[in-house]
Amino acid sequence: MARRSPLRTGGVVEVYYTGDEKELAQVRKEMPGVAVMGALTNTVVSDSVAKMISTKQMNGWAFVGANQVRVRCGMMMPTLVRDLAKRGYGGFEYLVSVPGTVGGGVFMNAGRGRGMPSIGERLASVRVMGTSGKVYELGGRAMDWSYRRCGMLHDESGLVVLSVVLNVEVCGVDSALERVAERMRYVAERQDRGRPNVGSVFMDFPKVSSNGLLEGGMKFSQKTRSWIVNEGKGTAENFAVLVERAKNLHAAANFAVPREEVKYLW
Repeated sequence: MARRSPLRTGGVVEVYYTGDEKELAQVRKEMPGVAVMGALTNTVVSDSVAKMISTKQMNGWAFVGANQVRVRCGMMMPTLVRDLAKRGYGGFEYLVSVPGTVGGGVFMNAGRGRGMPSIGERLASVRVMGTSGKVYELGGRAMDWSYRRCGMLHDESGLVVLSVVLNVEVCGVDSALERVAERMRYVAERQDRGRPNVGSVFMDFPKVSSNGLLEGGMKFSQKTRSWIVNEGKGTAENFAVLVERAKNLHAAANFAVPREEVKYLW
């Protein structure tokens, strides 16, 4: 994981890749309690994690109706957005800069807010699997959406996203591709993508700057607020300590402590 996870933390892990719903149900039955993950984009992995189930091979998408697509959980969001843009469809160009899977995007209700649609606002239905292997098809309105969170898929629910049906809008190839390019120009200017990271640490915009704050090999970016980058040999423990230091700065200044949006695998 120190070479493969986005933050470059973690030790040697046995990863079980599942290609379809039947395989996923069987593996979850054989290994209860083992985390089911996508691209680990928003996840900090510690050295103690020994096993993991991956849905990245449950990939692909297809049109299922007028302006609707069904997308499997392991599909990378940037690839989906670009594929649709080349066909003249859009509506969630923001997600081209979120390097995670669609399943993870639904779990976190990926999106910027501030007038830009989140994935939950585009979701017509979602197919999920419970810990017993039973599969449910749920309407988008039943998912209990909030900013950067899907209440139905909270950590204790045991539900895993299998696929989703998304509503897309017709906007023309040129317009869709320009929206994607505009988003990526913004990202290049504002985001510190040159070093390993997991994106925004907090779902709330920090009131107190932690830019440049250092703990071991982890450091709050001096370019992008609320980002922690791995400068070389940072650990999950360094990351967690650094987050607590940032929270303490807020408490000391009598500001509300920001809520984390990253997930930890310990």
